[in-house]
Amino acid sequence: MNDQPQTSTPDTQNKPEGAVEAPVVEAPSMIGKQPSVPSTPPKNSKKMRTILLVIIGGILVLGIAVAIIYFVFFYVSKADYKSAEKQTNSAIAAYHKTDDGAQEWVIAAADSSATDQDVATKKTAYDDANSAYKTSVDNLANLRALKDGKVKAAYNAFLAKNKAAMANSNSFVEAMPKFRMAKLACNNADVGNADTNDLSTIADSWDKAFTPCIAAIKDLSGVKNVSMAAVGKSMQGYYEEMRADIVTLQKAYIAKDETAFMKAYNSFTDTEKKYSSDEGLKNVQMYQDNLMPQTELNNLLTAIRSRE
Repeated sequence: MNDQPQTSTPDTQNKPEGAVEAPVVEAPSMIGKQPSVPSTPPKNSKKMRTILLVIIGGILVLGIAVAIIYFVFFYVSKADYKSAEKQTNSAIAAYHKTDDGAQEWVIAAADSSATDQDVATKKTAYDDANSAYKTSVDNLANLRALKDGKVKAAYNAFLAKNKAAMANSNSFVEAMPKFRMAKLACNNADVGNADTNDLSTIADSWDKAFTPCIAAIKDLSGVKNVSMAAVGKSMQGYYEEMRADIVTLQKAYIAKDETAFMKAYNSFTDTEKKYSSDEGLKNVQMYQDNLMPQTELNNLLTAIRSRE
């Protein structure tokens, strides 16, 4: 027995003559090796990166555009509010100067001792003040603070009231000559001008003396300006009351009714005193206060200050 291991050898005895033995191929080993990566990225990857960059760029541009729009159309700084406050105060000062000018003009026009030149001078001062006020109001339209909703609402309320006030001012100027004429006609007509020698005809004497006054008053009552028309109607009311007392007095005199006569006389003098002391007939501005935009202008200033 042979104890050495036997080594198998190919069996060549059973193979046909001329046969070729197939080579033995070993499987490749993947241990310790990485798969190869293409040296250039796929085309789709480049396209996606380009799209991503475009999107990011678009977002940045949009953000910048939004910021620009905000600062241009909406942002109001403290300096803007301070500027608005300053200009609104200027408009308020101009308004008061115009109001004072109108008052001085009215006083001169109502004064029978004032000359036409005096009245013309007061009118010029009023015109200059009113022109300055209009300019100050126009300047308010350019305030950056109007981009603030609260300030804008207050400004719009003022603008609406001021538009009506300006229309009133125009009709005020138109009515002033008739106001002057009525005041002069009635100041120059006095009950003393009536013939009191015969009290039985005193009503006719009254009508003759006050015809120019009554005509001027009726003319004033029909003007467009509410304030001036109110003065005319108030004057007309006083003169109608006085004439009614004169007629009653005449009838009492004819009837020799001393009690009725004295009652009519006292009523007449009371009405005449009320007419002479009625400040509303001298101060036309009393009728115009509710037409003027002073409250709305002050409200605008308050709105601006609340934002500072």
